[in-house]
Parts: sequence; structure tokens; C-alpha cells
Amino acid sequence: MTHSNLMNQHVTFMGEFMTNVNALTAGLLKDLRSRYGISNEQSSVLLML
Repeated sequence: MTHSNLMNQHVTFMGEFMTNVNALTAGLLKDLRSRYGISNEQSSVLLML
């Protein structure tokens, strides 16, 4: 495997990983909002923490 191929695979993997983490975080924040009555603004603060 060439260095370029390896880098391309790594970049692709990291892109998919970040997408999955963002989807998970959004789902968790949505659940928190509905379960505890947290506003969008409050969930944004939680996301920053």
C-alpha cells in the first residue's frame, strides 16, 4: 500500500468517524431535550462542554 493510498484511507475513515460522532451527539442531545425539557440553547451549551 502506498503512502498516498494510506493517507486517503485515513482521511476517509476520519470523515466517516466524525459523521458518526456528530450523529450520535445529536441523538443524545435530542433525547436529553425531550427527557429533561432542555431547550435548544441549553443543549448547545452542553455540546460545548
